[in-house]
Amino acid sequence: MNQLSRENLPQDIKSVLPEEAQGIFVAAYNSFLENGHDEAAAREVAWQTINNNSRFARGEDGKYVIVDEYDGGHERPLANAPNS
Repeated sequence: MNQLSRENLPQDIKSVLPEEAQGIFVAAYNSFLENGHDEAAAREVAWQTINNNSRFARGEDGKYVIVDEYDGGHERPLANAPNS
């Protein structure tokens, strides 16, 4: 069981999520992992948690922003998170 922290979060995830979203991703991932699920399932649940959180929007560049900081160039994600 490999728990995540913001410090050991893979760069492909860290580079697309703002700090607040990183913390939520890590918490969702670790919680699911602690309940006996595998790392792939935990990653999927963590991405679903981010995608279902109305506080974040994913831009055309694939990076997420906090909706309060919306600049008009981002839309709600329509698909699953980037493959990693």
